[in-house]
Amino acid sequence: MNHEQIQECIEAHALGALDEPESAEVATHVAGCEDCRAVLDQYENVAATLPAALSIAAPVPPSDVARRRIRRGIRNRAMRSRVATSVAVAAVILLSIAIAWVWRGERTLADERERSEQLIEEQEIVFEVVDSPDAERVVLQAESEDSNSYGKVFTRPDLPFVVAMVGRLPEAGEGHDYHVWVTFEDGTTVLAGSLVPNLDGFASLVYSADSDGPVVIGAQVTVEPSGVTRPGGEVVLSSDTA
Repeated sequence: MNHEQIQECIEAHALGALDEPESAEVATHVAGCEDCRAVLDQYENVAATLPAALSIAAPVPPSDVARRRIRRGIRNRAMRSRVATSVAVAAVILLSIAIAWVWRGERTLADERERSEQLIEEQEIVFEVVDSPDAERVVLQAESEDSNSYGKVFTRPDLPFVVAMVGRLPEAGEGHDYHVWVTFEDGTTVLAGSLVPNLDGFASLVYSADSDGPVVIGAQVTVEPSGVTRPGGEVVLSSDTA
């Protein structure tokens, strides 16, 4: 085989899918070819992650060039040996599935870590604001007499955060979210965020104002279609002055 043919067989060689004479030929060529050795090292590293894929490892996905080489290798192998091709195709498919799975797992873990960090940061802010002896409170009361939902909005003079905490919220319904609208002393009303209640109906959120000591004169919790930017849905909780 010439240099180009060797390169097209490197992927199958790394997976152990070549027959013995071809594998020996590739090994002999690679031993004296720095470029092919580098390519083989890359695929051997990826192939080595297959067992670890079952425990969600984190390999680097192959490049576009590598994927094109795999496809070319499969086509060329089909013309040489049907049996060997079947093995190579199966191995490459397994490798592709494993890489996709591991890549998704890596992103999922990264997203989970990011969410966890955000939750920890929000919890620290919540404690700093709610537990402060200087905290200001706006009480939220249920609009319906049949509802036992409740809530409060907290601020403190030396921090820019607005903390909303609510409890006993029923499910918002498919395609709808609970939105918190906060009115400041200058008369502006902003969407502080959406609430995701837990199984007990409790939820909280942290809104960052433009400056320390935001003065909240009113607040509402409404049920709105997901993604709205202006209030207009059913009011579930509200302050006396909202």
